[in-house]
Amino acid sequence: MKTSCRTSFLGLTVRGSRSKAGYSFTKREFTRALRLLELAGRLKERQRTFLVGDRKRFDTLIKRVLDLEFQLEAWSSLESELRRLYGKKVEGLTSKDYWVYFSSPPGTWKKMCGREGWYVFDYEKLKSKAFIVTRRN
Repeated sequence: MKTSCRTSFLGLTVRGSRSKAGYSFTKREFTRALRLLELAGRLKERQRTFLVGDRKRFDTLIKRVLDLEFQLEAWSSLESELRRLYGKKVEGLTSKDYWVYFSSPPGTWKKMCGREGWYVFDYEKLKSKAFIVTRRN
């Protein structure tokens, strides 16, 4: 069953139907999307504290986090299931930590050095705790 909603966060409007500007979510997907949006907002806040020359440091990461279609395609369920599957591989894992799916750029796959997997970000420090590789070539 799909949940209809309309909310705006970080300039992204989420609507009840799938269109260019909106998405239709199940309750689990909606929960995951809210967590990703929360992470993106916290990264943006931290980015503002950087020196002007360093402010682009989180741009790629924020774009990847905000690519909700890509993130939900990788994992549409709750993060608790990810913790159950991969939690033993992450030292100091907490239930508040963020999970972001990463795939290296297409050029790396052509050069046979591509990888995909889960970045786990510390909730308090917003630093990477682990990268769990799920696919590589």
